[in-house]
Amino acid sequence: MTINLSLFVTQVQNLVPDIPSEELSSINIEQQIKQAVRLYSIDLPDEITYDLTGDGGQYYAISSLTSWQDGFSNILSMQYPAPTVASDETPVYLDPEDWDADYYDGSTRYIYFPNHAPASTEAVRIRYSAPYTWAAGSVTTDVTQPAHGYAVSDQIYEDKKGVWQKDATNLLSTHIITVKNTNTFTATELAANVPEMHFFSICHKAACLTCQAIAAKYSRTTDSTIGADSINHPSRAAEFRSRAMDFCQMYASALGLSNMMATGAEAQPEPGYAEFVDFDARPSRPGGRRFLFHGDDW
Repeated sequence: MTINLSLFVTQVQNLVPDIPSEELSSINIEQQIKQAVRLYSIDLPDEITYDLTGDGGQYYAISSLTSWQDGFSNILSMQYPAPTVASDETPVYLDPEDWDADYYDGSTRYIYFPNHAPASTEAVRIRYSAPYTWAAGSVTTDVTQPAHGYAVSDQIYEDKKGVWQKDATNLLSTHIITVKNTNTFTATELAANVPEMHFFSICHKAACLTCQAIAAKYSRTTDSTIGADSINHPSRAAEFRSRAMDFCQMYASALGLSNMMATGAEAQPEPGYAEFVDFDARPSRPGGRRFLFHGDDW
């Protein structure tokens, strides 16, 4: 299931009903939501299982893994040969020394199998982490914009002047072009493939980021003279910072994340000591080994 961006916007506005339009536009709110999904992906990434068909060789381009993202994704486990579940075959897991996912020849990153050369009749079942993604959802808008120059599948967003702009990075986009004509196009709203059960938690994270953004704007505003009807900007900044911390704590608590694990500037280490877990696994990009924190004293 996917969840439309507009549903996130509605819930964030419910959580922060007094968002000052002069301080934070709807475009900014949508950007905070996209950032919240990215941070959620870091805290609890998607896990994908992919069967890599052999070719008799030992090198396989890592880009062949669906939704793999360099700098984010990590291989969690490998089974070789991939078992046939219908036949009740027993999974055989490769040891960490049986594969290297960091071989780079200067242009392409490969998975290298030093001890195996999977045949074309075999597959390696790979489980790996990946970020949650945005794709075309179910809400469409027909737009008239002369000489727009878009192509189908371009990702776009509406700027503050109401003009639709192409987003080459796909970081700020809110819609994707699904139908294109000379002076018109159909913009389909993006939807995220995050778990439905975590929708409200992600909205708490987005509300946290929204309140942080509002607080930052108030903090940059100086009040040389504050009349009876003027806004006390320092006070409002402190108020929204406090609300941001509350929303981020709600996010972390609902997902079972410690303050150390939860992403964002609000994260603070809890007292205790650290130890490695997963001693049988090599540190992997980008996070290295995972830690457990214990105790009340450092």
